[in-house]
Amino acid sequence: MFKDPADGSFYATPEFNGDKAEFEMFRGKDDGAGDGCNKDFADILKDHFAGVMTVEEFSAANEYAQREYRSFTGETEILPVEEINDVSSISADEVYILNSPAWKQSYIDSIKSKTEQPKGWKEYCQSILDEFLKDHGNVTYSNVYFGIEAGYVKGMSTEESKSFHDEIEALFVAAGWTYQPSTRSGISPTARKGKQSLYLHPMHFSGACLDCEIDVIERFLRLGKTFSYRVTDVYKRVLDMPDEEFTEQLDARRAEMTKDIQRVFITKRKNLFIVDYDTALRSVWKKYEVERLDRTHYDNERILAPFARGIFDELVKDGRIATSETRHGLGYRTAIQSKKEVA
Repeated sequence: MFKDPADGSFYATPEFNGDKAEFEMFRGKDDGAGDGCNKDFADILKDHFAGVMTVEEFSAANEYAQREYRSFTGETEILPVEEINDVSSISADEVYILNSPAWKQSYIDSIKSKTEQPKGWKEYCQSILDEFLKDHGNVTYSNVYFGIEAGYVKGMSTEESKSFHDEIEALFVAAGWTYQPSTRSGISPTARKGKQSLYLHPMHFSGACLDCEIDVIERFLRLGKTFSYRVTDVYKRVLDMPDEEFTEQLDARRAEMTKDIQRVFITKRKNLFIVDYDTALRSVWKKYEVERLDRTHYDNERILAPFARGIFDELVKDGRIATSETRHGLGYRTAIQSKKEVA
C-alpha cells in the first residue's frame, strides 16, 4: 500500500500470491515450465518498491513486481493499483505500507497530537486478532523476543535515536498500544496494551504478549524505516494468574508436593540426616513455579516458600519426617514407615 503525500489518498496493489520460496516448497525446484516467481518477496520489495515517493512510481513498481511472476500459459496479466478508501477492507495475509518521508512525518505528528489516524488501521489489526481467536479459541501469553536491526552497536546519535523512537512510538500507538517513554538515561521505553508489556530496546523488543498479537506485531514491525525486523523467538508460556488463583492451584497439588518433600528427605542410612532443610525444600518448590504476568521469581517464591514450609512442618509434627540432633544442628529424614507412601 502507498499513501499519496499530496492528497492523503491510499493506493494498493493487487494481492501477490506466493514468492519463489513458496512455489519451490510446494512444487519442487523451479524448472521455469509452470507457474512460478523469480524472486523471494523480500527481494521484490527491495528491488521494486524501495524508495517509492509518488503514485506514478508506486504504479510502475507494481507492474515490475508482477512481471517477476510467471504463468504456465505464458501470459501474465498486469493488474493496476487501486485507490482504497478504507484500510480495513484489505483482506490479504500480509500488508506492507510504503511511507514517503513527508507522509511518515505527518503521520507521526498526527499520532502525537491524537488527531485522525489512517482510517481502518486499528480495525485491520483487530481483524487479525479476531481471526486468530476464531482459529485457536483461547487467549494465552508468552515471553517473546522480536529481533530488530537499527544500526545500534554501542549507542546511537541523538538524531538517529530520535528518528528511531519517533517511528516505534507511531507504529505501536497506531496498533492500539500505549507508549511509555523512558525517564532515565540508558533505559529504553516500554509499550503496553492491556496486560501486555514490551521493552523497546534498539536491538530487540521483548516481554510478555498475547500469542494472537505476535503476528500483528510482526506485520507492523516490517513497516519500519529506521530499523528492519529480523526474527521472532517465542519462549515460555506466561499465565494470567493472580496470587489468589496461584495459591488455589498449589492447594489442589498439596498431596503431590507432600510426596515430593518426603522423597527429597529420604537418606541412604538411618543415622544420616539433612540439616539444611531450606535448601532441600527449595529444590521441591521450584518444580511448582510458573511464569505469571506482572510477577517475578520473587513474587512466586513469596507464596511458594511458606506453602512448602507449612507442609514440611506438618510432616515433622505427625512423625512422617523424623528429627535428630547432629553435630551440625537438628537434622531431618523421612521416617522409615513413610517411605512406602512415596515409593
